[in-house]
Amino acid sequence: MHHADCQHLRWLFAVPNGGHRGKASAGKMKAEGQRTGVPDLSLPVPRVAGGRTFHGLWLELKKTGGAPSEDQWDWLTHLHRAGYAAHVVNDPDTARQLITDYLSLPSPDPI
Repeated sequence: MHHADCQHLRWLFAVPNGGHRGKASAGKMKAEGQRTGVPDLSLPVPRVAGGRTFHGLWLELKKTGGAPSEDQWDWLTHLHRAGYAAHVVNDPDTARQLITDYLSLPSPDPI
C-alpha cells in the first residue's frame, strides 16, 4: 500500500452496533441513533472501479460460517445501490485485503 493510501486509513471507523448490552445502555444507544443491521466498518473514501465511482467501503464482519441477518442484508443492499462498495467478510485477513485493494483503486479526483 502506498503512503498516500495509508493516510486514508485515518477515516476508517467501526460502528458500535454489535455486542450484548444491558437494557439501559441499549436504550441510550438507540436514542442516540443506533440502527440494527448497519455494517461494522466504514471507510468513507471514494474510489473508481470498472467505470463506477464508489463513495466509500462498508464491511460486515462475521465469524467463519456466520451469515448476515436480514437487517444486515437490507443495509448492504441499500449501501450498494446508493453507490458504496459493501461486502461481508469472514476473517480479518480478507478484511485487510479488501481494504488494501479498495484503497489501491484510483480516486475519482484528488482528496
